[in-house]
Amino acid sequence: MISPETWKMIHDEVKGAWAVVGPLVRVLIGAYIANRNERRHWLRDNQRLEWRELLSTMAWAYSTIVNINSRPYRDKDGENQSEAARLESLNVLRDRIFIAATLRNLDLVNKWNKAVRNFRAKSDYELFAVEFSEIIGLLRRNAKLLLKD
Repeated sequence: MISPETWKMIHDEVKGAWAVVGPLVRVLIGAYIANRNERRHWLRDNQRLEWRELLSTMAWAYSTIVNINSRPYRDKDGENQSEAARLESLNVLRDRIFIAATLRNLDLVNKWNKAVRNFRAKSDYELFAVEFSEIIGLLRRNAKLLLKD
């Protein structure tokens, strides 16, 4: 059995040690929480940036393809520009880091390729506009879902 004097001595020693260690533990816990929150904000900011760049690139590619294909004559330079716009949009769809899984699940590369291929084959502006609107709608909805806090 431990005597009451021993318990008092243990209590005093622990109390003195906690006076030194306690603030250090609080600082470490605070740093951990701050680091976790900063990482979450950093990740969110990068996701926002990727969504914004993707939406801008897709809108640019769509308008470029429509503009070039609406010309009364088609020359090789126009076809090259149209293909470059399609390829640039595909590159942006494929090179995302922070939103890659979402884009893969949406199968946007195939949907975009199909829409452009159909447009080039049929020159159906209304169908292309509808398909593009569906793609952009998917992007916007998923961007909003992912970025909700």
